[in-house]
Amino acid sequence: PALTGQPLVGGALAVTVGTFTPAATVGYQWFLAGTAVPGATGPAFTPATGDVGKLLTVQVTASATGYAAWSRTLTAGAVALVPIDLALSLQTVAAGGRLVVTASGLTPGGEVELVLHSTPVTLATVTASQAGTIEVTVTIPAGTAAGAHTLAVTDLQTGATASAALTVTATGLAGTGAG
Repeated sequence: PALTGQPLVGGALAVTVGTFTPAATVGYQWFLAGTAVPGATGPAFTPATGDVGKLLTVQVTASATGYAAWSRTLTAGAVALVPIDLALSLQTVAAGGRLVVTASGLTPGGEVELVLHSTPVTLATVTASQAGTIEVTVTIPAGTAAGAHTLAVTDLQTGATASAALTVTATGLAGTGAG
């Protein structure tokens, strides 16, 4: 048997088996951390958020009348969150300025929160597209201190987070006051 797919939340894994001669009845049982997953008795399985960190395996069995039973256990690995791919249109922005945040690897149709850190400030909460992506323009609050900050994107369904460094500069002067 062969196992395809990665043990990622929301990503399907599948087992393929060759043919048996004589024809055999094939069975499947998926396990998380050594415990059988109720109802997970088919050739495919999709891990959920609650499975993160647990070792995922599948036992494949085959039986045919008059033959010894056959069994193999395949290990997929520990279930992990899908990594979020995050990009900022600017790495330096003035306080009060705007930048575009794009991300992929999010839950399709799920809520996504964008937070500016050092002192956490929620910049936006948006809904990911059906492709699991966002592209949103955010405004850095005018009162944000100049210096190094981090912009974090969190998938509120899975808890997966990605962050990118951002330098905030002081707001430019509107005029010199001379005259």
